[in-house]
Amino acid sequence: MAELNITNIPAPRVPFVDERTGLMAREWYRFFLNLFVLTGSGNNPITLEELQLGPPSQPNLAELLIQINQNIAPQYEDQSGDFLATLDTAQLMSMMARFENAEAAIQGAYLQPVVQTGTIANYNLDNSPTAGGIVYGTGPALAVSAAGTLGQVLTSAGAGTPTWAAAATGTVSSVAQSFTGGLISVAGSPITTSGTLALTVAGTSGGVPYFTSGTTWATSAALAASALVVGGGAGAAPATITTGTGVTTALGVNTGTAGAFVVNGGALGTPSSGTVTNLTGTASININGTVGATTANTMRGTTIEGTDTTDATSTTAAAVKTAGGLAVAKKVFTGDNVVPAAAKGVNFTGNTPAAGMTSQLMNWYEEGTWTPVMSFTTNGDLAVTYSAQVGHYERVGSQVTARFRVIASAFTYTTATGTFQITGLPFVCNATTNFIGVGPVFISNVLMTAVSATATYSTARVSVGTSIINIIISGNNSAANTANQASMPSGNLVGFAGFVSYRV
Repeated sequence: MAELNITNIPAPRVPFVDERTGLMAREWYRFFLNLFVLTGSGNNPITLEELQLGPPSQPNLAELLIQINQNIAPQYEDQSGDFLATLDTAQLMSMMARFENAEAAIQGAYLQPVVQTGTIANYNLDNSPTAGGIVYGTGPALAVSAAGTLGQVLTSAGAGTPTWAAAATGTVSSVAQSFTGGLISVAGSPITTSGTLALTVAGTSGGVPYFTSGTTWATSAALAASALVVGGGAGAAPATITTGTGVTTALGVNTGTAGAFVVNGGALGTPSSGTVTNLTGTASININGTVGATTANTMRGTTIEGTDTTDATSTTAAAVKTAGGLAVAKKVFTGDNVVPAAAKGVNFTGNTPAAGMTSQLMNWYEEGTWTPVMSFTTNGDLAVTYSAQVGHYERVGSQVTARFRVIASAFTYTTATGTFQITGLPFVCNATTNFIGVGPVFISNVLMTAVSATATYSTARVSVGTSIINIIISGNNSAANTANQASMPSGNLVGFAGFVSYRV
């Protein structure tokens, strides 16, 4: 261990303050500086002793105290070796107290708790680690097994040392294949030495496979050519049915001309092209083709899609016009709500926009309720009971207006800290820089001067990228400050009412 740098305490005749400079005497400065250095200079660096492989050596306390006495005690003696006769009782007690404090400081610097450091080999292994070995526990310590050879596996020995052994091998004596469910048979199974497995599918030529049960296959008899196949029901074979004259032809021939209606030919008759005189039924009917020479004056239906070449300036009620391929109704009469698709709405691109326009599409309207909650950035043990806790919002496009009223009938804490906030807004404020939301707010039982000495008014603010309302407090010619734990002491029945307007 390095030689101790013992600092001598200045003699009592050395004043603590130098009368010439009005500053600490250099003897006392040197004394305190050396104490500071001896106790670590304000930190606890790792020394070479602490990095040694074995436990660090400990200084001998008795020798350390003798060395301290030999270096410090002479400072309180005169030239004859006796203590100064001019010391009164108070000076003597002060001297001894400083002496004891110096001893305690030096002992604290050198008699630190023993910390064992170093590699695992010094504490847990009997020898240096073996290359390729595996570390295992022996009970009181760790050890390393011998190295295995390429391809070996580690075998457990229970509580003993694990060992390496060659991987076990074996042979396949028999391979078998089976199939249940019919239709497929297996040949050549099992194979004990060598051979080939063969699968054979058996069925009726011209028949169709079907399930006779949940797990068994079979085939039907041969089906008649050009006949219709009908099901036989559960477990029964399908069969064919005779068709009438012309039915097969009608099913296999493209009857009719392009754009014409196909007219039923009657029972088992061949359909053909013709003119439709009446369309009945409940299914929707799509009508495509060229408008004939005679155009109907009236058309009724749930949904009407078509093309109208009438003058686009017409103001006739319910007249359907074409504008860019889109059917536009000049006047629409409806008995229900109009529900556009998602992200669709009313587009005002017909208006001349201002220079900063980014969108002319109105595609969102919503209103509802939300629950405002009072909190701090660190709630700790904050406990709030509410006598009022209501919120309402409207969203028109990207603009949100949120109203709130929240009043505490009990508001207590001991560990809560940080910025006060009201959470629960239904939408997050747009994250674009400077897109904050603000609004007026009424406050009650808030200690405004705790954050601003000249506070006279308050404002509600929603910061960008958040759904949190903060209370901003300011005053005449003073910076804006955010209400915090100091402005809302525990026990104050705080209350807030107002609204904020912001963009999403």
